Formats: sequence, structure tokens, C-alpha cells
Amino acid sequence: MAYEPTPFDTYTTYGLDTAKGLLEQDKASFQYPAFVSASKAAPTQQAYYNYTPNQPMAQVQTPNYQLNAGDYQGLMGGDYNALQTALQRPGEIAAKTAYDQGQNNLANQMGGRGLYGSSIMANQARNALDTPYQNALTTNAAQAAAQRYGMEATGLQNQNTFNLSREQEMNKYNAQMTELQRNQNADVWKANATEADRQMQYGQGKMNWDQSYADQMRTWQNQQAYEKYAYDLAMQQAQQAYQEQLMNKALAISGQGAPLVNQAQAANTAAQNLAAQQQIAQQNADVASQNGWLGALGSLGGGLLGNTNYSSANGFSFGTT
Repeated sequence: MAYEPTPFDTYTTYGLDTAKGLLEQDKASFQYPAFVSASKAAPTQQAYYNYTPNQPMAQVQTPNYQLNAGDYQGLMGGDYNALQTALQRPGEIAAKTAYDQGQNNLANQMGGRGLYGSSIMANQARNALDTPYQNALTTNAAQAAAQRYGMEATGLQNQNTFNLSREQEMNKYNAQMTELQRNQNADVWKANATEADRQMQYGQGKMNWDQSYADQMRTWQNQQAYEKYAYDLAMQQAQQAYQEQLMNKALAISGQGAPLVNQAQAANTAAQNLAAQQQIAQQNADVASQNGWLGALGSLGGGLLGNTNYSSANGFSFGTT
């Protein structure tokens, strides 16, 4: 049976042509908003403070021990031979003088008697003069030697006392220097240990500082990448929903109803859910920024930055796992 035109064909044709024009116009005018990240600015890192070492300990300067007293000087420079001679000489002179006087007296006496040069005079000279003279010389020499030995012994004792005192002072000085050097070495070791501990603490702080910034930057980059992925996925859903909306309009005008209305509604709902998730992600990012980015950004995994699964039987609805 051939188609028979009706008076309404003109309206139908007009409506379809008009709808087609509107569809083409809407299709050409579709624009999706440009991508704007919730955390556009990257984290910044301030320079870590420089390490300033302590000044090294100054070595204690102590004067060297000096023998200010010089060498020991004994009596007459230690020339005890000269001392003995000095002690012996006056007695010898006195004995010689007495001997000479005795010889003169004897010669006068013997000469007055006519016995000069006789054996009597010789015996008298030997017994009264020579023997006492030799005894006087021997006694004088013995006394000088004894006095010399006594003074020499005293000088030796004084020298030993002097040397012993000097050795004691030297030993005392060496003992003090040993204790001083021991204490100095102990103080230097303590100072070096303290400095090494300070440097270790500085290095650990610097490591934590750098690691914190690296973690912040990595979290920020991950957030940027996931936000771009969510944006591209939302734009794809919006384009599909827009195409379905145009198709529903065309089918409705042609009298076929709107079979894709449910899909369009699901796409709109998914877009609203996505916008809500992006808002939550922005709020979490703000909180994480205020808390120094340490651990806070990990909580974004429960929002937009978590494991989000966009799946549906018809491919147009969103769900979160």
C-alpha cells in the first residue's frame, strides 16, 4: 500500500529539519571547561640552615721548666787543693819562723860558750828545733787536710742536696705536665665527640628535611596526574551524555520518544558525583598543605585520589570501590 500524504506531513518535516539544525548547532557549540588542578602550585622548599662547627679547643700553653739556679758552685769553685794550701801555708810559715828564731838563739848561745858547730850544738838543734819543727809541719798539714776534707764533705753534701732538690722540682714539673696533657687530651676528645654528635644530628635533620620535600613533591605530582585522569574521564562522560541528549531530542521530535533518557540522567549523576569528589579532594589537599604535607596527602586516597572505579552495565554511571 502506497504512503498517502497527510496535512501533518509538512509539520513533521519542518520539525525534523528544525531539530536537525538545532542538533548541528548544539554539536558545534559544545565546550567543556578547561582543566584546573586543585593544587596547581607545586610545594616549595626553603634552604636548610647551614652547619656551623664549634671552634676547636685551644691548646694550653705552659712555660718550659728552666733551671734558673744554674750549676752548683762549691767553696772556691771546688778547688779544695787550693783550700788546703791556704789552710796549711800559715802554719808552715809560723813554724819556719819559730825554727829560724830558734836556730839564731841556739847559735848565739853556743857561740858564747865556744860550742858553735860542736856535737852538743847539733844535738841541741836536732832535739830542740828540728824535731819540733817537723812535728809542727806534720801537725799543721794534718789539720789543714782534715779541715779540707771536712769542708769538702760538707760541700759534697750541699751539692747532693742541691741536685736532689733540682731533680725533685723537675719530677714535680713533669708530673704536672703529664696530668695537664692528660686532661687536655681528655677535653679534646670530649669536644670532638660533642662536635661529631652535633654534626650527626645536623645530617639527620638535613636528611629528614630533604626526604620531607621529596615526599611532598611526589604526592603533589601523583595528585596532579590523577586529577588530570579524572578530568579526562569526566570530559568523556560529559561528551557521551551530550551526544545522548542530542539523540533524545531528535528521537523525541520524530515521535520515537527518548530511549536514552536514563543513560543521560546517569551520566549527569556521575558528573555531579565527580564534582563532589573533586571538592572533597580539594579540601583534603588544603588540610594536608596546612599540616606540612606529612602524611596528610595519603588520606586523599579515600577521596578523588583513591581507587575509583568508573563502571556500569551501560558504561555511563560512576561507582566507588
